[in-house]
Amino acid sequence: MVDRDKILLIVEDEVVIALAKQKELEEYGYNVITVYTGEKAVEVVKEHCDIDMILMDIELGEGINGTQAAEIILKEREIPIVFMSSHTEPKIVEKAEKIRSYGYVAKSSCPAVLDASVKIAFKLFDKEIIERIEGEEKLKKINVAVEQSPESIVITNLKGDIEYVNPKFCDLTGYSLEEAKGKNSRILQSGETPMETFKELWETVLAGKVWHGEFLNKKKNGELYWENAIISPILNDNGNITSYVGIKADITKRKQIEKELKQQLLEKEIILKESHHRIKNNFASIVSLLSLQEQSITNPEGQSALQDAIGRIMSMQVLYEKLLLTKDYCTASVKEYLGTLICDIINLFPENTNISVKKQIDDFELDPKKLSPLGIIINELLTNIMKYAFSGRNTGLIEVTVKENKGDVTLTVEDNGNGLPEDFDIDAQTGFGLMLIKMLTEQLCGTFTIENKNGVKSTLKFII
Repeated sequence: MVDRDKILLIVEDEVVIALAKQKELEEYGYNVITVYTGEKAVEVVKEHCDIDMILMDIELGEGINGTQAAEIILKEREIPIVFMSSHTEPKIVEKAEKIRSYGYVAKSSCPAVLDASVKIAFKLFDKEIIERIEGEEKLKKINVAVEQSPESIVITNLKGDIEYVNPKFCDLTGYSLEEAKGKNSRILQSGETPMETFKELWETVLAGKVWHGEFLNKKKNGELYWENAIISPILNDNGNITSYVGIKADITKRKQIEKELKQQLLEKEIILKESHHRIKNNFASIVSLLSLQEQSITNPEGQSALQDAIGRIMSMQVLYEKLLLTKDYCTASVKEYLGTLICDIINLFPENTNISVKKQIDDFELDPKKLSPLGIIINELLTNIMKYAFSGRNTGLIEVTVKENKGDVTLTVEDNGNGLPEDFDIDAQTGFGLMLIKMLTEQLCGTFTIENKNGVKSTLKFII
C-alpha cells in the first residue's frame, strides 16, 4: 500500500485561529482540512473516510459543541480526537474528559507542542489496538508488530515481575531482555513519582480496568526520563486477570517543552501585570492633567469642554479597572461598573452637593464592546444634567435605571430639573455630546429618545 501523509480535520469556529493552526500543521507535513461548526465536522467525517485524526475545539459557539460532535462521530467511526481550547477552567476541561479522546492541548501552544501532541495521540490510538489482545492465553504470541513498536512495551505477572520487554524498552532504559526478565518493574522507579500514583494504578488494574498516567522513571545509568503509560490487565477466557501489559511513550521532550512554556507564561504574566499598572497610572495622569488645566483657565466654555473630556476618560478608566477584576477580561458586571462610574461623574461637580442620585441597575454582564459605549452615553447624560438641569435651584433628583429582560436592555436617565426648551428638536441639535450619543446608539444598534417629563427623561434601548 502506498504510504501517504496523515490527514487532520481541524474543527474551530474562530476562522483566524483555524487557519493559523492549519498552516502550522501543514508545515509539519500533515494534510489539513478545516471546518468551523460541529455539524459540518460530522458531515465531513462521513464523507471522507481517509481522515486520520480530529483536532476539536470544545466551545463552538452556536449549534452543537465539540464534545457533542465528538460523541456523534465516535458512534459511527473509531478515530482519534484531540480537544483544543483556550479555556483552562475545570468545568470546560471536564466536558472533554467525558469523551474518549487522545489529548487536550491549549490553542496558545507553540507549533512544536501541537505537533508533539498530535504524534502522541496517534501513538496512543495505535496502542489501543494492541491493548485489545486481552483474550490470548500466552504472551509469547505477541506478533512482530509489537517487536517493532516505536513504544516501550512491558508484560508482567500478577506480582509485577517482568516477563517480557520489547526492543524499544531496551533501547530506552538500557536494560537488556535478560537483565530485565524476572526483575520487578520497580527497577524503573526514580523515587520522584508520588506513591499515590502507584496506589491508584494497582487499584485500577486489580479492578480489571485500564490505567492511564505518567511516570518520572530512571534508566539503568541513573538518567531520569518521563513516560506516558497505559497499563492494562490481560484476561483469560474465563475473564480472570493473568498478567499485565504496559505500553509506554517517552514524553521527556514534551515535558521539557511544557516546562519552558510555563516559565514563558509566568514571565508574560509578570509583564502583563506591569502593563496593567502603567495603563492605570496613565489614565490617572491624563485625568489629573485635564483637571489641573480646567482649574487654571477662567473661560467657562473651556472649563466645560475639559469637564466633558474628563468624564469620558473616566468612563473608560472605570471599565478598564472592572475588567481587570474579571477572570478572562471578556465581560464585566453592569451593576458594578455603572455604580462606580455614576458616583465618579457626580463627584466632578462638588458644588452640586444637594443633588440626589437614585440608582436601580440590574446585575448582569456585558462585553466591553457594549459596556464602553453604554458608559460614555451615561456620562454625557449625567454631565448635561449636572450642568444645566438644576440651574438656579438648590436641590434636585436624578434617577438612573437599567433593566435587562431576555437580552433586551433599557437605560432610563431622568431628572426633575428645569426641562428642555419648548422648541427643542433632537434632530436639529448639533452639539458634540448629543451627536456622540447618537453615534454610540447606532454602534449598539439601539434607539434613543429624549422628552420633557417633569424634567427630562432620556431612554436608550438595545439588544445584547
